[in-house]
Amino acid sequence: MHYTTLASLTLVALSQLSQAVVIIPRSNDVGVSTTASSTICACISGSITVANKDCGSIAVSDELCTCVSILADTVSKCKLSPIKTALSIASSAQVVLSLTDKIKTQPTQATCTHPDNSTPVCTSVDLCGFTCNDGYSKVGNTCVSNTPTTDVSTVSTVCGCISGTFNVRGKNCGSFAASDGLCTCISILDTFVASTTLSPIKVALGIASSVDVIAALTSTINTSTGPKSVCTHPSNSSPSCSSNDICGFTCKSGFTKSGNSCVPTPPPATSVTVSSTVCACVSGAFSVRGKSCGSFGISGGDELCTCISVLDTFVTSTTLSPIKLGLSIASSADVVLSLTDKINTGSHKSTCSHPDNSTPACTSSNICGFTCKAGFTKSGNSCVAIPPPTTVDVSVSTTVCACISGTITLGSTDCGSISTSDALCTCTSVLADVIVKTSLSPIKKALTIGSSLDVVASLTAKINSSPRSTCSHPDNSTPSCTQSNLCAFTCNNGFKLGGGKCVKQGLLSGLLSSIFHF
Repeated sequence: MHYTTLASLTLVALSQLSQAVVIIPRSNDVGVSTTASSTICACISGSITVANKDCGSIAVSDELCTCVSILADTVSKCKLSPIKTALSIASSAQVVLSLTDKIKTQPTQATCTHPDNSTPVCTSVDLCGFTCNDGYSKVGNTCVSNTPTTDVSTVSTVCGCISGTFNVRGKNCGSFAASDGLCTCISILDTFVASTTLSPIKVALGIASSVDVIAALTSTINTSTGPKSVCTHPSNSSPSCSSNDICGFTCKSGFTKSGNSCVPTPPPATSVTVSSTVCACVSGAFSVRGKSCGSFGISGGDELCTCISVLDTFVTSTTLSPIKLGLSIASSADVVLSLTDKINTGSHKSTCSHPDNSTPACTSSNICGFTCKAGFTKSGNSCVAIPPPTTVDVSVSTTVCACISGTITLGSTDCGSISTSDALCTCTSVLADVIVKTSLSPIKKALTIGSSLDVVASLTAKINSSPRSTCSHPDNSTPSCTQSNLCAFTCNNGFKLGGGKCVKQGLLSGLLSSIFHF
């Protein structure tokens, strides 16, 4: 009978051993568990009895927090004297059975289900706590593979802002006030805990390990009723969670924010300036070959502001009456010579140097002003090449967007002006479609005298010389540029906004909702 009982005990113990693969929360050992299963977890203290023999007591301060499913591993690694004494007088199977009974009779216990690819980490703060195995990261109550299945440029994590009392291992470590602004993400808790100056965290680190503090913060974030979200941050970025932007991020050194991505920062381009020219705003009588052609008015009227280097183009495109009259009685070369003399003898003039890839834009308020040609952008006193779209995230496309107004020209032909109130807000990537649908007169006129490709080229140059933004729009979206948000976009039919992208309706949103209960 004695041997039958011992054999039964051994079989039960082996059954327990077959499930065991984890750690004692206070040790640094990590076991491996790949499938989800339910188990009872509790923190035990007090007298330990095995085979009717008293093995000593576990103090409350040294309480053993563990789960039935991992008792065999816990027993083999535990350094508590009562457990070591028990192992010296009985088999590990008997000790496991005794501790199983003690766990099941604890007034405070929990039946826990740990996710696939996780390891139970039972603590007094979180009996059902767990960590994810190597190669997996904690997202909500699941462990997801670190090997992305779709978007290789992003990492998802839960971020949130928490406040109120903070406990670690059952001890009050103080409170987070709203003014303390504890906003962070689970994926960076190890760094956050090591660097923060918040008092509750520092107090917690004085009474528990960083692993315990991280476990407590993870639980607090996941169960918080405050602002939180499942955030997707691009590669080459660092989360910068705040109450104003839970999923905010900053780009690492050497990278620049472009929409929802961090793209390599282009090296500064150099620019060689072209030869100098004289520019001026002139008024008064104007004559060509000794014949009066009228007068240029003062500021606000028909004032003449231009540069000698662009007079050839200026005389053929301007609408100023004295110039048009001059061209009716003399050659353009004669008119250019007369204008050159008038500029050189004017009192409001300046010798200007304009950079490469620029066009003089002389005005009374900025005699030496200039605009950059298509494909270039103003940087200080230079025009630097607009870098080609470079994005790590293959699911977004980059385009330049702006609101344009003023004169619309096609070649040397003036097609009219767009008022500021009717400014055309659009992006270069959709210009071909926009010009077909717009009702603006200058655009419609341009289409009557040139091809759609010519009009697109002209408007592209105007966008690139206007206040603008380089925008990244996700797949399955359409730019909806406005004056208040140049980079705005809408998701196409069948898609909706999710994590800065346009995701297919009914799939991702439903999955996230079912997992995280947001």
